[in-house]
Amino acid sequence: MEVSNIEDITKLVTLILGGLGASYKLGKIVFIFIKKQYYRIISVNNKIDIIFKEVTPNGGGSIKDKINTLTDQMTFNTHMTEKIFYRQRWILDNREEPIFESSEDGKCIWVNSYYTKLLKRDAGYFMEHGWKNAIHESDRERVIQNWNDCIKDGRMYEDTYKIVDGDGKIIMVECSAVKTHNNGYIGNLKII
Repeated sequence: MEVSNIEDITKLVTLILGGLGASYKLGKIVFIFIKKQYYRIISVNNKIDIIFKEVTPNGGGSIKDKINTLTDQMTFNTHMTEKIFYRQRWILDNREEPIFESSEDGKCIWVNSYYTKLLKRDAGYFMEHGWKNAIHESDRERVIQNWNDCIKDGRMYEDTYKIVDGDGKIIMVECSAVKTHNNGYIGNLKII
């Protein structure tokens, strides 16, 4: 082998190795740049996913679909509530004790059938403030005052007084009433 050939080969190898080294450094810079861009894209995609979840809380369905679903649930709940209400009202109506319900301002809104039988009057007689007429006049003012105070204070009502049935017969009763979920009262009379 000639010296000049070895030198040429050495130069060539050095040149190739130098080129490879420079290519490696350049490749590494390009790789790091691409990697950073990739992570930025991933980060942006994650942020887009988060925003999408916030904007579509119902899992991507339309808002109209969500509203329709809620409306259907509310309708079902309303029907169930009505069924429960009428079932409970039927049970109360068939009890062998006089039961009444009032609005939050103390007006009678319902009496059961036993109440009407006991006092020998139809339910309409007691509605609104008609119930006051069934209280014996010697107790009426005191009972009405106690009832109004009870409503004003939002407390349970308890009192003992005389009522008068449709035939004029006087009946001594013990009345108690509790506040309901709608701020009205439901109560009963116990004959003494």
